Amino acid sequence: MRIHVALLVLALTLPPALAGAQDPRDDPFAQGYAQYQAGNYAGALEHWRALAEAGHAKAQYGLGLMYAHGQGVKQDDALAVKWLRRAAEQTVAGAQFNLAVMYANGRGVPQDYALAAQWCGQAAAQGDAQAQAMLGQLYHRGQGVVRDDAQALQWWRKAADQGLAEARFLLGDYYFDDRAGARDDAQAEHWFALAAAQGHAEAQNNLGTLYADGRTAKGRDVGEAVQWFRRAADQGLAKAQNNLGAMYATASGVPRDDALAAQWWRKAADQGNASAQDRLGGAYLAGRGVPEDAAEATRWLRKAADQGYPPAQDALGLLYFQGRGVARDQAQALHWFRQAAEQGLASAQLHLGQQYDVGRGVPQDLALARQWYAKAADQGHASAQFNLAVMYANGDGTARDEAQAMRLMRQAAAQGHREALFSLGVMYAEGRGTARKLPVAFALVDAVPSPDASTAEYRDTLLAHMTPVQRDQARQLAGELRASGVNEETILRIAER
Repeated sequence: MRIHVALLVLALTLPPALAGAQDPRDDPFAQGYAQYQAGNYAGALEHWRALAEAGHAKAQYGLGLMYAHGQGVKQDDALAVKWLRRAAEQTVAGAQFNLAVMYANGRGVPQDYALAAQWCGQAAAQGDAQAQAMLGQLYHRGQGVVRDDAQALQWWRKAADQGLAEARFLLGDYYFDDRAGARDDAQAEHWFALAAAQGHAEAQNNLGTLYADGRTAKGRDVGEAVQWFRRAADQGLAKAQNNLGAMYATASGVPRDDALAAQWWRKAADQGNASAQDRLGGAYLAGRGVPEDAAEATRWLRKAADQGYPPAQDALGLLYFQGRGVARDQAQALHWFRQAAEQGLASAQLHLGQQYDVGRGVPQDLALARQWYAKAADQGHASAQFNLAVMYANGDGTARDEAQAMRLMRQAAAQGHREALFSLGVMYAEGRGTARKLPVAFALVDAVPSPDASTAEYRDTLLAHMTPVQRDQARQLAGELRASGVNEETILRIAER
C-alpha cells in the first residue's frame, strides 16, 4: 500500500470572528485570503508577508504553502519548511500536517519519517482528517513509528468518520487482499463504495474489480464493474483505463469492441501503465482493434518490459526468438526470458528451459533446462510438465524415472495438452512407468482433440492388437473419458479399470 504525502492545495479556514461579526475589510489576513481565492497571489503575498513576519500563525501557514507550490513566489522548499514550522509551532494543524509531508518527502529538509510522524501525530490529535489518514499509513508502513496495523486502522477510521474519501479508500484497500493477512471482501466493498460515491477514482476502480471478480454481496456483476471502471477511467486513472479496455476486449459487461479496447489501453499506456502497454503491444501483434504492426508491438512491449513487467518481457523474448518486429537475436531472447523467469512467470520459465534444452543463445545445458521446466511445471504449466516428463522418460539431464514421467505426463494431459495425451497413451500401450493397458491407451489417444492422421492411425493400430473383450472395454473407457471430460481424476479412474 502506498503512502499519500502530496501537499494539499491551499485551503485556509477563516476564524469564526471574520465570518460576520468583524468586517473582513478591516483584517489584513482576510484580505489576503480573498486575494488568494481570486487567484491574485501577489496580492495575497502583500498582505500575508508582513503578518507572517509579525507572528500571525495562519499567515505563516499560508506563506509556507505558497512557497511550497510556487504561487506568487519562486518555489522554494526550504522557505516553505521555515514558514510551515513557525505556524506548526503555534499549533496550526494544517501546518503541522504539511510539515509532516515535507519531512516524509524530504522536501526542504532531509527525509525523516520520525519527525514526519511526530508532526503528523500532533495534527491528527487536533482532528485533522488528512493527518489522521497519513498517520495511519505511517503506522501501517512502520515509517517513523513501530508498525502497528491496529493503530493504522484506528486513525483511518477517525478520518473516515469525518468523511475523508482517501481514508475510506485506505480502509477498503487494507481489506482488499491478503497483503496484510486481513482480506475481508465485505469490509472492502463497504469502504470502497463510500469512497467511490465521493468520486475517489482508485476506490471506484477497486470496487469495479470486486464486482468483476464476484467478491461483492450481490456476487459477480460485470455490468456494474464496467460502470465503476468507466467512472475512474474518465478521471484519468490509468489502471481503470486498462481494466475498461480488458472488459471491451473480452465482452465482459459490454459488447466486444477491440477498437475501444485498444483506445483505452493506449490512454493507460501513455501514462506508463505497464499492463496496458503489454496489452496494446499484444493488440498490435494480433491486429486486434489496430492495424497489425510488429514493430509498433515491439515498441510498446519494450516500454513495459523496461519497467520489469514479466508478461511483456516474455513476449519481447519471443519476438527476438522469432525475429518478428526486430532482428532475430537469440541472446536477446534469452535475456528477456530470463528477466521474466526470475520473477516467477511460468511461460518464461518454459521458454528459458527450451533455450537451454536445445542450446539457443546459450550452450546446451540439459540440467538447467530441467530446472527451469520444473519451476514452470510446479506452477501447473502444461507444456513444461510435458517437456519435463519427456526428460524423465528419456533420462535427459537427469536420471531416467518412468514414474516421474508418468506423473508429469498425466498432469499435462489432464489440462488437455495434445502431445501429453497422446504420449500418455503410448506409455500405457508400452507399459512405461505403469502396467501395459491397451484399453486405457486407446481411451487416452482417442481423447486427443483434433487428431491428425498419424494419431488416428495409432489409435486404430491399438484396436487391432486387442482382444474383442479389450476392444469393448477400450470403447467403454473412451466414452467415460469423453463424458466426464479430460481431467486427472478421470484419467486415474479409468487407469485403475
